[in-house]
Amino acid sequence: MNKRKLNLDEQIQYMGGGEDLGIRFNLMDKEQAKCFLSESNYFFKIKAFAKNYDKDRNDKYIRLDFAYLREMSIIDALLRNIILEFCLICEHLLKTQINTHCSNSKDQDGYKIVKDFLSEYDKRPSSLMLYEKKKESCNIYQRKLIEKYYVNQNGIWENYFALWNFIEILTFSEFTKFYQFYCKSSDLKEHNFVNQIGKLRNASAHNFCILNNLKSYKNFYFKPTKLLQTKIRALSVVRKDKKLTHLENPLIHDCICLLFLIKDLCPPKMLKKLKKKLFDFIKRAKKNKQYFIDNQYISSSFEFMIKLVLKII
Repeated sequence: MNKRKLNLDEQIQYMGGGEDLGIRFNLMDKEQAKCFLSESNYFFKIKAFAKNYDKDRNDKYIRLDFAYLREMSIIDALLRNIILEFCLICEHLLKTQINTHCSNSKDQDGYKIVKDFLSEYDKRPSSLMLYEKKKESCNIYQRKLIEKYYVNQNGIWENYFALWNFIEILTFSEFTKFYQFYCKSSDLKEHNFVNQIGKLRNASAHNFCILNNLKSYKNFYFKPTKLLQTKIRALSVVRKDKKLTHLENPLIHDCICLLFLIKDLCPPKMLKKLKKKLFDFIKRAKKNKQYFIDNQYISSSFEFMIKLVLKII
């Protein structure tokens, strides 16, 4: 059933009026909230962060002020920016590694590996399928490259890609498969957790809310990777007799995978710069930490992540 559309005044009333959700406007009054919802963010996205709060028997949120939601939305945006930057750096460094390995290997000519990969995987890269269907619909930034190395000869598509230009037309998911295929076909050691960061990367790139489910663990059809559990146990951030409950949350799990991967891939000078960005983010996230003292889901999640940042990076 469709819900009735609410204007800004009705949205404020729905959150904290008579028959409302129990959201308070003590730290930020209703006019300020209305201004924020019209200029900086929108109701559906802001309300999503309320999932981190419990409700009472009257179905009203417990100890939730609108300012807390606003603060979560800011932290969420800053975290997404860092995640996306880190994921793009990982992608670039992985591409650099296989390019370097291929260039230095006597067993690789750069072309056979692409043909072998396309032979093993029946599904062609999405950019090539789109190009075959309608050239004009293909991404303009990839089209010239595809035109040069993907040729229709008498109704049969022939591929003349080498590794170094083939990886430029792949989505991250496709590149991950190619990277793993290359490592299995050569003596290049595969990095851990490469296939764990794709969903996190996409969520950040598409501006999805990512901090709106910190209270949810067992609700997910999700199992933490055993390797990650082993690595975290080795860091001694949690007592041996305690369960690694936070890893049952996909966001926390994948963020930690990203930390391990960035640590493994980055040269020291680059890692030092990224570490500073992480600590700047932590400092900003703690700016209004008093907002979340009474929320165990948010406070414990942040505390767990900060401990791991200090241990890993």
